[in-house]
Amino acid sequence: QVANFLTDSLIPPHRFSLALNAVLPRDIRVVESREVEADFHARFCAKARHYRYSMFIGPSGPAIGRHYYYHIPVQLDLEAMKKAVELFKGTHDFKAFQAAGRVSKTTVRTIYDAKLTWQQPYLYFDIIGNGFLYNMVRIIVGTLIYVGKGKIDYREIENILKTGDRKLAGPTAPPHGLCLEKVFYEEETEQFVLDTLGSMY
Repeated sequence: QVANFLTDSLIPPHRFSLALNAVLPRDIRVVESREVEADFHARFCAKARHYRYSMFIGPSGPAIGRHYYYHIPVQLDLEAMKKAVELFKGTHDFKAFQAAGRVSKTTVRTIYDAKLTWQQPYLYFDIIGNGFLYNMVRIIVGTLIYVGKGKIDYREIENILKTGDRKLAGPTAPPHGLCLEKVFYEEETEQFVLDTLGSMY
């Protein structure tokens, strides 16, 4: 996570991380601090974001890390899910994958890359896009799980995107499996963004 703020403090920029870590709870850490241009905004200057959703597949959930994995007690059709993932790539209107009742100026987003990785018993869904609607990643995951359970045919993804009907998509997956892995800014090339998932495995 990246944050920005204005200050007139005399603390050197690189020492803010140390100062903040001294007063923050132990489960929150500032990794780095540095000075940036006055017009920099952590949210609005971002060019792309990488999210990961983690799942544990099996009859018994994990004892360690249970707060970071969504436990799914049944086996899933991974091949159908991987085919569904491919249909989310590119520029689409993701209205059907936005939380009901939310209003956005535009619901069109571009997904640069998305990938489903099976490392038994863990299943990871990684997605990189230029922006995401409220609950968008979690609704995509919920839809993929429905595909894996045979409740939605993977070919229906195209129709769901076309109609923009939230009721046709799957449920919103629980929040605890979701993690923001990286935020990309202007100094990073588009190719670097596209290569990120390929270099992870």
